Amino acid sequence: MDPHSNIKLLFVSLFILVSIDAARSRNLIGVDPNLKKICEYTDHPALCFSTVTPLLKGGKANANTVLEVAVKAGETLAKSAYAVVKSLAAKPGTPPDVFSTLKDCKDGYETVVDNYEETLGSFSVHDLGTVRAKLSGILTWIGDCEDEFHDMGAISPLTGYAQMLTNMTSNCLAISELLL
Repeated sequence: MDPHSNIKLLFVSLFILVSIDAARSRNLIGVDPNLKKICEYTDHPALCFSTVTPLLKGGKANANTVLEVAVKAGETLAKSAYAVVKSLAAKPGTPPDVFSTLKDCKDGYETVVDNYEETLGSFSVHDLGTVRAKLSGILTWIGDCEDEFHDMGAISPLTGYAQMLTNMTSNCLAISELLL
């Protein structure tokens, strides 16, 4: 299957989930009040609900568990983005300028995946400074990739991933503030 078809399917699915969850978040019947409060603290509460709720395993939500689950969700999506850019960078016949940008983006998304993993490691030892630095670094790497395509006058094939990961990482940063 063409990587672009996978991207379209992913974003249609995520759009539907976010739309459903946005509608649900207006009612919030049966939602853990702690989760509601934590997600409402973020810039993207519907996205917080849709990414955290399916991964949250029983018990009452708190900032620690919600942050851990949100970071894991971001890591999963980052791995998908990395697989796509890796595939695109390996495509024969890619013009040299696009190939160079894709290679930079591939390296950047590999770092994004690493940063999510390091965030989880730092979180487990309660190193909030490193957690926030790694999450901020994710935003930088994603932005750098998008900027390279923009500077070329081209549309990034990763824009959907970039927007979703930026919003998810922004939520993680907001939730991390609740731990201070």
